[in-house]
Amino acid sequence: MNCRTTSKKSTILSYLFHLSAYTFTALSLSAPASLAQQSPAAGSNTSASTELRRYNIPAQPLSEALIEFGKQSGLQVTTGSVLVEGKQAPSVNGTLSAEQALNQLLAGNDLRYEVNGGMVRLAAGTETTALPSVRIGAQGLLGAVDSAYRIESANINVLGKKTLKDTPYSVEVYSNELMKNKQARSLANILKGDASVDLLVDSLTSENTQVNIRGLRVYGSLSKRVDGLVAIARSGDLPVEHMERVDILKGAGGFLHGIASTGGIINYVLKRPTDEPYRGLSTQIMDSGLALIHADAGGRFGADNRFGYRVNLVYEAGDTYIKGNANLEDGESRRRSGSIALDWEITPDLLWQFDALFAEHRRSGGITGFITNSDGSATRFFDVVQPRAPFRADRRHAPSFTFFRSVHELYTTYLAWDFAAEWRLKLAYRHSENLRNFSSQWMLFDSGSSDSYSLFLSNNYFFIPKEQQWQAVVNGVFTIGSITHELAAGTSYRYHTITNSLTNPNYRNRSLGLNNVGKLSNPVDVTNPFSQFYDYSSVKPGSDIWTYNAYKDVFLSDTLRLGENWNVILGLRHINLRNSNNRFDSSTTYDKSAITPTLAIVYRPVEGLSLYGSYIEDLSQGATAPRTVANANQVFPPQVSRQYEFGAKSEYNDWSASAALFRIEQALTYITPDNVFNQDGEARYQGLELNGKFRFGRHWLLTASAMWLDATNQRTTDGTLDGRRIAGVSREQASLYGEYRLPGIPLTLTAGARYVGKRPVDTNSRFYLNDVTLFDMGARYETKVTGKRLTLRLNVDNLTDEAYWHTKGVQANWLLQGMPRTFKFGAEVDF
Repeated sequence: MNCRTTSKKSTILSYLFHLSAYTFTALSLSAPASLAQQSPAAGSNTSASTELRRYNIPAQPLSEALIEFGKQSGLQVTTGSVLVEGKQAPSVNGTLSAEQALNQLLAGNDLRYEVNGGMVRLAAGTETTALPSVRIGAQGLLGAVDSAYRIESANINVLGKKTLKDTPYSVEVYSNELMKNKQARSLANILKGDASVDLLVDSLTSENTQVNIRGLRVYGSLSKRVDGLVAIARSGDLPVEHMERVDILKGAGGFLHGIASTGGIINYVLKRPTDEPYRGLSTQIMDSGLALIHADAGGRFGADNRFGYRVNLVYEAGDTYIKGNANLEDGESRRRSGSIALDWEITPDLLWQFDALFAEHRRSGGITGFITNSDGSATRFFDVVQPRAPFRADRRHAPSFTFFRSVHELYTTYLAWDFAAEWRLKLAYRHSENLRNFSSQWMLFDSGSSDSYSLFLSNNYFFIPKEQQWQAVVNGVFTIGSITHELAAGTSYRYHTITNSLTNPNYRNRSLGLNNVGKLSNPVDVTNPFSQFYDYSSVKPGSDIWTYNAYKDVFLSDTLRLGENWNVILGLRHINLRNSNNRFDSSTTYDKSAITPTLAIVYRPVEGLSLYGSYIEDLSQGATAPRTVANANQVFPPQVSRQYEFGAKSEYNDWSASAALFRIEQALTYITPDNVFNQDGEARYQGLELNGKFRFGRHWLLTASAMWLDATNQRTTDGTLDGRRIAGVSREQASLYGEYRLPGIPLTLTAGARYVGKRPVDTNSRFYLNDVTLFDMGARYETKVTGKRLTLRLNVDNLTDEAYWHTKGVQANWLLQGMPRTFKFGAEVDF
């Protein structure tokens, strides 16, 4: 075997920082004594320059004072950065107009301003040559550190762009700046701050774990979106470096998105052309030696800047944290991706866009799953017993020939036409392809202390050669009497075929028995038992699983504004789902239609606070039995799920908070004691979510999230599982993340903590995984080099090097190892 004798591991980062962990021990989430006296957050309304508002801006550098002015006034301020650099502003207090407040802020500084609607432009008092402007006001703060990473509005698919405060569903938005400051390379890094989302395995070593929101699975073939259109991501590893933000809809979204999984929707928002020329270059290296480089460029050109572009390129390669020995090489990862976003303002009312995204990721060294069963063999794959204690994830047990590879291609075009005042027609078309191929392995061992294990091996080629989607949506506003109507209507159609090599004669599961693959303490390599690897050239309809799915939707909704304080949303979506699978009998082929309604009410009792209640239904694709059970690959019929939710949302200058009570009912799936996958009864999820983002003065910010969840089996045929906890779901989860900006120097310290309660791993709640608490830490230094902004970042994930297990939902004793302590050092330069 060609094994390396030395590791490429970098040791530079291991001694750069030795910082003490600090913990937030107390937090008061109480509201101000009088909510009505608080100014609404920036961006909620654009104020006229003469409107009187209460201002409280302390004396500070002018650049920061103008940021605070933008937040308190609701106006957007633009200025040349050099014009305000080094200048100080006096304090401003009192009930003033925006112009009066500006006059006080700019007193003594040779600056002038011009107010135009919701925009304020600053310039030198003399006719100095204008420098490129930067936005520092209301909109420029959205998603940034100075707003505690808050984004106050998002595109709620068919409803169009809405403020989150007045949206009667649970939506969380993660900004690009947050992703960069956490040095996120996958959803696992982004979503760890949300207690409603289960812990995720990074996509670094194998097929990353499924996403569970509110305890329910989010299927990559149904609920991953890019700009609102489905992006099938069977392996769930779309490259986040190309995204401006990631929007998470928690829970059911059938009316809003059509066919989806009831757990929620993950919507990636691709980076768009920038108004001003932008060039960015960033690098990242992990302590294992895995290195990444990312280039980002955007701008506009042509007559009146009608043409816009944004290009992103990413390349990553090197060793992962999985280390080999004399018999096995280190784990490796290679990832490359590219995207382009173009737009053309054909007329002021007609906009055309084109996007393309390509991503490929190949990695080796990871185990697909760890299974603890009664005897450590594959005879009864999911014969559930108490799992073994977790062990370190940095030792390789996977054979040298195993790997995991995924490829994504998306091509999308849009046409948006503002054909009348407050009316828009948007047409969209997407073509995509998705490939997942692997030679993977499961490690099986018994529940005792034996050093032996066995391997269960498989080859698979999962390919969607063509996914096509069309969507047309009309949004408009009109008034009848005293009621204003926001109308949304449209239709969508998509279809795809799926090739899956699971039943091809060249594909065979292989089970290598105990004592045939070395010991846990000394793993060895094994010979590849497959005569050939599977490739697309041998994929033929009739000899493989060849599935055809088609989805047709027609939808209509009306948001009624009843005065200043009430909104009512009424919506209906007619969904048709056709599935044809020639590998099974006709009973698994279906043509199912349903009407999924939504009803929601929003009430604003005081400024800045919204109360809401909503009901929504989903039509979800039926479950498919896993290939390790007796009825492997059996397809079950579609299911209708229901969600009830009541909540409150608040949005003010320096903080926002939300609370949601919810109940979700959907079909229950489980594996019986005789190893049969079944869809029977009801899975009921009832819970409470709390979320908050807070800015304490100029130096502190904190985000907090918690969820309490009661997930139980109900209404099963024989009643034996009724009341039992749903496997793989914890009762409580919590997350904290904070930043402290040191006074006088451009250094920011960060820290985070995540807690997940114990989880049952069997349908009878006999066996459990222990609870786990994880800590992260980091630092960020911002400076300028030759006039260019330079940001240096250090992040340490899993600071205490905790060993822990992830679960795979209904197959809850299918476990994955959590990532060990990992150092990431990065540098970013903006041109």
